Formats: sequence, structure tokens, C-alpha cells
Amino acid sequence: MQRNPPGLVDYTLLVALALMWGAAFLWSKIAVAEVDPLTITLVRQAIAAALLVAVAAGSRRWFVPSARDHVYMVICALAGTVFPFTLINWGVEVIDSGLAAILMGFMPLTVLVMAHFLTHDERMTLPKIGGVALGLLGLVILFWPQLQTGFGHDIVRQIAVLGAA
Repeated sequence: MQRNPPGLVDYTLLVALALMWGAAFLWSKIAVAEVDPLTITLVRQAIAAALLVAVAAGSRRWFVPSARDHVYMVICALAGTVFPFTLINWGVEVIDSGLAAILMGFMPLTVLVMAHFLTHDERMTLPKIGGVALGLLGLVILFWPQLQTGFGHDIVRQIAVLGAA
């Protein structure tokens, strides 16, 4: 299968995603001042579900899940959305949203390492190991001042955000 190199649209979408994802920590920090973390997660998921139903209705393509599919969807929803977003919201009640974003920077690096162990077609190679090392080094270099001043305070909340990653 031949793949085309990423173009302007791909990079524009990547930047939009990064801005939305990064801003989510700021909005979470603002929201937890007034609303319980679990409520914030519930509202986010309700909005996402409504949008998903609207898209499905607009495309007129419906998925009819079996009982087994429902079990998998509930597990995926809990493990991939409810627990992580609740942990992030709970964490940013106390820690700085910038520190939360830094801690979440470990997520793509973790996924790369986990993919090696959990899939058959994503083996760790020397360039990937170098990428993980470079990514970790980049996080440390870029955010060293914040790490020096903020890391270690409220460690349970920081571990919760890291666990969400």
C-alpha cells in the first residue's frame, strides 16, 4: 500500500488538534473551580455522544451492536474516557494546568512503547527508541523550570494525571 506524504491539510489538522487538546487543560482548570471533576467528565461525554449521534444520523449509517459489543464498548468507554478524564480533572483541581499538559506529554511516548508489546506489527526499532528518548529529553528541556518548581507538590494528583496518560 502506497501512502502519500502529509500535506498542508494534514498539518493544519494536526495543529488544530494540538490547540484543542492543549486548551482542554486550561478549560478543565477553570471548570474544576466551580464543578466536580466527575460532572465535567459526564458533560464532556454527553456532548461527544450527542455529536456522534448527529453524525451517525446525518450519514444514515447505524451500527447495531451485539451484547458482546456492548460489553467491549463499556470497557473502552470506562478505560479510555471516563477514568482518564476524571483523573485529569481531579488532578488539575490542585496542580497547574501547564504541569498537567507536561505530564500528558508522556502519553504518545507510552503508546509507542506499549504498541511494541501489545501488537504484532509495531515493533520497537532503533529510530523509535531514539524518538522516545528524544521526546523525553524534549519534555525535560522545554519544561525544566516548571518541573523544578511544581513537580513533587501534590504528588498524588500528579500521579493521577500521569496515570490518565
